[in-house]
Amino acid sequence: MGAQAFTMTTLSNMQPIMIVVFLYLFYRETTSLRSLVGIFICLIGVTVIGIDNVTSFGSPFIMTLIVICCSFFALNNIFGRKARQHFDLIPMMGISYFASGILAAIYAAMSGASFAIPKDAILPLLGVSFGCTLIGQSMNMWCLKYIKSVTMSLISLLSPFCAAVSAYFMLGEVPQPIVFLGALFMIGGLIVYQRAEHHASAKSKTV
Repeated sequence: MGAQAFTMTTLSNMQPIMIVVFLYLFYRETTSLRSLVGIFICLIGVTVIGIDNVTSFGSPFIMTLIVICCSFFALNNIFGRKARQHFDLIPMMGISYFASGILAAIYAAMSGASFAIPKDAILPLLGVSFGCTLIGQSMNMWCLKYIKSVTMSLISLLSPFCAAVSAYFMLGEVPQPIVFLGALFMIGGLIVYQRAEHHASAKSKTV
């Protein structure tokens, strides 16, 4: 039933490509060929890391679901950046979390889900809620006011490498050498992309 780990890693990190496509479809914003090369190099790095985790064949349904989720994350970066041009961070995130809470409560009520929290799950839930969701998502939205949505999504591609390093210190899991090779590709891709964007920005100012 589960997706192949390699396929899941690759598909779930297609955000930069989807953002480029959506930006053109919604706002007719184009991306230079040099920037696309940088994005492609980053995706090679993600794919290299994913190769180390191939475990099973995946179902088309799960893979389709991953692509849909990735599309929503891409749209979140695009519309989040647009909204940040008009909203301060706190009001924007307050409205977002309030609306999300209401929708989650409605779904839970309709599906009969229980809000009872086991004692053993309280601390992990607080960590996910405040550490990963509140701080992580808020920092993402704060950054979107100052950097492009494509750049933000490319930086987020470093998460598999960061997770591997964190697992080493927190869980004693030793990363395979291929993880570092993938990280080198991703860092190189980011450098190529940033240099291309800087060149395009400087060129537009001289026109």
